[in-house]
Amino acid sequence: MKVLITGHTGFIGTHLKGFFDQNAISYSLSTDRYPVCKDNLDDICTVLHLAGMAHNKASTKNDFYEVNASYPFELAQRAKNKGVKKFIYLSSVNVYAQIDNFPISESNHVSPDTDYSKSKLLAEQHLNTLVSEEFQVIVLRCPLVYGKGAPANFARLMDLTKKLPITPFGCATSKRSYISAGNLCSAILSCVNSKVPISGLYNVTDACDLSTQKLVQLMKQSISKKYVDVPIPVSLIHRLAGMFGVSRLADTLYRPFMIDSSRFQRDFKWHPMETPEQAMYKLWSDQ
Repeated sequence: MKVLITGHTGFIGTHLKGFFDQNAISYSLSTDRYPVCKDNLDDICTVLHLAGMAHNKASTKNDFYEVNASYPFELAQRAKNKGVKKFIYLSSVNVYAQIDNFPISESNHVSPDTDYSKSKLLAEQHLNTLVSEEFQVIVLRCPLVYGKGAPANFARLMDLTKKLPITPFGCATSKRSYISAGNLCSAILSCVNSKVPISGLYNVTDACDLSTQKLVQLMKQSISKKYVDVPIPVSLIHRLAGMFGVSRLADTLYRPFMIDSSRFQRDFKWHPMETPEQAMYKLWSDQ
């Protein structure tokens, strides 16, 4: 039972290769880049599609739709025609962007508000048309994935946490859902190993929501660093963020965004393999 992994050079792909090696999972690595789709699928049982265009990488909005929607659909079509049994697609909880009724489950209405999240939703819709008794499609909607080597905002938060003795998150008490790289790898393995012919959309998280204040606290504790967390009023933070054009960043730090992943846990008999505290101690290894 071999798995083909696309996007294996990225943050999640790097963690997944190590995790599969530890668990003796046979896999091959895609060498294709969009629009090429010529990987040998003859001995592949499952395609795991991690490749995608991140928020800040696209030159034009069409890049999002071509890479995040068109390419996985074409690959899934080819996989189905070649007799591959299972296609796993990594999507995003950002498809729920404008929802304020928490926790958010898979039954909630979707309302993506960026080209990135819209392209992810379009891919989900296209892939759903391929589902059959012989071809399973499992879509995993992930929140922010954290771990060693995490990019973008999480990397900046790590750097801030490591360097500064004073942080401005004393009032950042609204909880948000996250998933560690280790827990995501474990969840993906549950999908790969499942003998039950399941297709569908699934939220997948740590099942332990954290505020930014708590997240920073865990980071500081993991490196035994003392600090002061200044309680700056949230209303002031949002006003300043609006003035400097970083309102979306402020939202990711101060607004609640809690996701219900109980359906995935039930259907795949999965439980997170590590707590956020355990995952945080891995962030600084070999640094």
